[in-house]
Amino acid sequence: MLENCTCESAFGNTGVSNCELIKNATYSVILQAKYKADGTLNYIDTSNPATIGATVLALTTAVTPALERLYPLPVAENVTMEQTETGYETAPSNRKYKTQEGVRTNVFQFLGVNSSFRFLGELDKFGCKEMVYFIVDSDGNLFGQSNEAGKMYGVPVASNTFDTMLMHASDTTVQKIQLQFDTQFGFNDSMWKGITANDLGYNAQDLRGLITVNGAVFGTPTATEVVVDLFRSTNSAVTPTVPFVGLVLADWTLKEVSPTAGAVVVATAIESTTIAGRYTITFASQTSDDVLEVSATRGGFEVLPVRFVIP
Repeated sequence: MLENCTCESAFGNTGVSNCELIKNATYSVILQAKYKADGTLNYIDTSNPATIGATVLALTTAVTPALERLYPLPVAENVTMEQTETGYETAPSNRKYKTQEGVRTNVFQFLGVNSSFRFLGELDKFGCKEMVYFIVDSDGNLFGQSNEAGKMYGVPVASNTFDTMLMHASDTTVQKIQLQFDTQFGFNDSMWKGITANDLGYNAQDLRGLITVNGAVFGTPTATEVVVDLFRSTNSAVTPTVPFVGLVLADWTLKEVSPTAGAVVVATAIESTTIAGRYTITFASQTSDDVLEVSATRGGFEVLPVRFVIP
C-alpha cells in the first residue's frame, strides 16, 4: 500500500523553493458543512485573486445559507494535531509491509469567555452533519485542501469522531471547552493549500462566527402590523435572555411564505422606547390566513426569522 504510486509513476522533484507557503502554528479552526443543500461539495472560490477576500468574508455572513457558510471558531489554545503510527505487517522473513496510514486526531481548547455553556451547545450541533475544516495559522493565513484550479476545499472530518467536552475550572485552571475530531482516513497531507493574509487583504484571525438572535411575536398580529421581540440567549437561569436593540427600517425584511411566496415591503419598523428589543413592524394589508416571515440583518449576528399568520 504505497501512496501516490502507479505503474507509470515517476519520481518527484526534490528541489525546494524559497516561496513555498508553510502552515505555522494553529491559531483557530473554521468549520463548514461538507455538502451544500443540492448535494454538491462546498469550496472557496479562488479563481479571481482580486475578490478572494470578499468571497471568504461573504461566506461568514448570515446572507449565506447555513449549509454553505463558514463558521470561524474562537482562538484555540493547547492545539494538537497528532497522527498515530503507521501500521505494518512483519513477515516471518522480518520484512515489513505497510498496511495502513496512521489516524490524525485534532484537539482544540477554548478558554475563558470562549468556553460558555451556550457556545458548547452551539458546537454540539456540528456533530450531526458531515463536516470539513480549515485552519487559520499564527500568520493569519487560511489553509484548506486543493487539487483543482480555482477551488479550495475544507479538509474532511472523519464521521462520528466530532466530540466536545466541558472542562470545569479549578483553583489553578479556567473553564475550557475541548473540541476533538479525526481527519478523514486517507487524506493526503500534501493536499494542504493556503490563502495568505496578503491574498485576503486582511488577517484571517479577524474572521468571526455569528451570534444567534431569536425572536417571538408579541400579542396578535393584524392585517397590517406585527410586534416582535428580539433577544439573545445567556447562561443565566435568572435572566436567560437579553434584548437585541438598535435595528432600523433598513435592517428589516418581510416575505409571504404561503399561499403566494414573495417579498412584502416593510413600511415602518419602530423600536419601543419603553421595552428594549420590541419592534413594531407595519406593512401593506395582507389577506387572512397568509403566512408571513419577518427577519432582520445585522453584521456579526444571525437574526432567525419569525413566522406568523394573519388572523
